[in-house]
Amino acid sequence: MTKRLSSKKIFLVVTLFTILLTSFRIGWISYYKIPEHPHANKGVLDLSAWHFDDRTTIPLDGEWEFYPSSFNLQDEEKNRHYAQVPSNWQGDLNPNDPKQALGYGTYKLKVILPETPTSLYGIRLTEVTTAANVLLDGNLIAESGQAVEKSKQKGPKQRPMPVFFQPDNHEIELTIQVSNHEAPLEGGITKSIKIGTEKAITKESQQSKTLQMVIFVIYLFHGMYAFGLLWIGKGRYRKELFYYGLMLALAAFTNLIDDDMIVALPISYEWYHRLLSFTFISTLFALLNLLRLILKRRRYLFGSLLSFILFCRSLISLSRTSIITI
Repeated sequence: MTKRLSSKKIFLVVTLFTILLTSFRIGWISYYKIPEHPHANKGVLDLSAWHFDDRTTIPLDGEWEFYPSSFNLQDEEKNRHYAQVPSNWQGDLNPNDPKQALGYGTYKLKVILPETPTSLYGIRLTEVTTAANVLLDGNLIAESGQAVEKSKQKGPKQRPMPVFFQPDNHEIELTIQVSNHEAPLEGGITKSIKIGTEKAITKESQQSKTLQMVIFVIYLFHGMYAFGLLWIGKGRYRKELFYYGLMLALAAFTNLIDDDMIVALPISYEWYHRLLSFTFISTLFALLNLLRLILKRRRYLFGSLLSFILFCRSLISLSRTSIITI
């Protein structure tokens, strides 16, 4: 006869496991914490005193010049104002309608780089809603979707994009034309744009994708194990194993299509977010049913299940791109 764990031992195991995960989380954040860096002010970011290395990227956060409803900046100086990046451009796009998010506009930032020669720089666009053209000193160098003034065609969700360039001098003018004709609640540059050396940008991009793949594999293997037990089982815990496996399979699929989008689905931006919402809700549904069944059968297993949930949540947090640069 199997001896059950006492409540004190369960509480001790859960406490120690939580402390271990918290320590790992704090250590991770401390290791990847961005050092103090300059911020853009009035459309200018002075990085002349910044030392670029192959480990660290920094965000181009701060005040950018913003030209609402315009891609041609020659005659639009009167419409220029300063917008905070990153942020939702509601209120900046149309001052008369602070809730307006559908439209187009242009962000511009002058960046002063160190005079010490660096062979190749890079920037990384994490989230621009919903399409962007990237120009350097007036020359188009990259596109994320198609930023246009008017569009009836719905494009797919764009994945994070690294862009590399070799500046002609130590002052560059970065221009990003953004259009949003699909997302009614959010638009503009909604997450930080990072700058660094080519190696630093490449390392950050690859590291984020690798973490997502590792978490996907962990979820997938555990889900396959649960369905394997369900297949060869004798009838006990069949519902529990089904919901457990379903929860992990949904979490694995969600991790695959979210953030860095290891798999980019050929569907529109609107249907992408519908699918993402469906997987989140379905995962929660499976989790709640699993909790209901386990608590109904074995109340003493709640502590172990809570430990597992905390572990999964920590892994999901580590997969987020923002963690890499906090």
